Amino acid sequence: MTEKSKPVIVSPSDKIHLSFDRKPNSLEVVRWDSKTKSEQVSLKNDILSAPSAQGTYTYEVVAGWNEHGDGLSAFLIQVR
Repeated sequence: MTEKSKPVIVSPSDKIHLSFDRKPNSLEVVRWDSKTKSEQVSLKNDILSAPSAQGTYTYEVVAGWNEHGDGLSAFLIQVR
């Protein structure tokens, strides 16, 4: 999903705000630091913190809007 995407450059522990035109009823974020290693990411007020370790990370975002369905998106960051 992100093979052709260019990562956004961020600093260690930067705050990343997720925003939607319509606030989802459910929101799940998973961070991948390789093709096989992933972890659930904690959000506070739709804000997540970038990792402190340098590297490139993929974020998978799954949002649900009850009667309006679900949406899946992904983005890359590079911590420098």
